Amino acid sequence: MPFQVGTVTTNALINVKKAVNKTFAAQAENLPVISTSVAHGVYMVVISNIRYSIVRTNYYKYVLRPFFYYLGIFTVLDIPSRE
Repeated sequence: MPFQVGTVTTNALINVKKAVNKTFAAQAENLPVISTSVAHGVYMVVISNIRYSIVRTNYYKYVLRPFFYYLGIFTVLDIPSRE
């Protein structure tokens, strides 16, 4: 549903622009698809790994470790954190 709102809004703006400016022609740029896809993939890999590392470290440090110590099983499941 959210993608439909964006599509409808974009199409409405393009139609308004066409109505106001009769010489307007929507220009389609020739984008480098392969390099753009590779760059986006690298970005997603780096950002998701950083986010995972932050979440995992904080979750372990502030949730799991105290829970392990509370249960008294810290000697079995105490995994060294990357502090």
